[in-house]
Amino acid sequence: MVALFVVLTFIFFIILDILITKAQKQTHPALSSVYNAPVFDRHSLVVPSEVFLSKGHTWAKVMRDGFVKVGIDGFIAKALGRLFVTHMVPIGTRVKQGDVIMLAWVGRSNLQFRSPVDGVVESVNPELTGVGLKNGYSKQWGVMIRPTNLMDNIRSLKYGQEMTDWMRTEFNRLKDFLGSHTPQVAMAGVTMQDGGTVMEGAVSMINDEGVKDFQNEFLTM
Repeated sequence: MVALFVVLTFIFFIILDILITKAQKQTHPALSSVYNAPVFDRHSLVVPSEVFLSKGHTWAKVMRDGFVKVGIDGFIAKALGRLFVTHMVPIGTRVKQGDVIMLAWVGRSNLQFRSPVDGVVESVNPELTGVGLKNGYSKQWGVMIRPTNLMDNIRSLKYGQEMTDWMRTEFNRLKDFLGSHTPQVAMAGVTMQDGGTVMEGAVSMINDEGVKDFQNEFLTM
């Protein structure tokens, strides 16, 4: 009984401290790092107009020479936060749409990213390896592919208004996913605030099993 009384007293004073801090319109130190984190919404997920997206969140950009640049999209960069590419398939590798072409680490979890097109890997971007993914586009491409079945592959990729609508759907799916994988009250409060924003890197804060679930739900093709 004495031990229970001590525990209840301790909890009471913690709650009281938080309520007093809230009344003073301050952020409690235990929660400050969470509430100061940057957030994003569906309007933040801007994709360059010349880019195609796969269901596995890899992008494809057809270059003037006919080669296709491939990278990881901005949705992943926002949702996972500090994501580091650790491996890309070797030059000369023949790949099919849906084959794994890049591996990346977030926290303690290894994630697989898949090719949006069929073809042969002509070059890889050494500057991407070991560097934290930021916006996912422009200079942060991963591999260059000489396509062998581009017209058929493009039919299954997202482009234009379809891509915009799909990205909005993915953002809503992400919110639902986080709602079922983030038991921490403080974090859930941030990810769902106003019903329209998600904390950047929120997926990296769930446990390893949750990150695996994210891969199965968002990175497969």
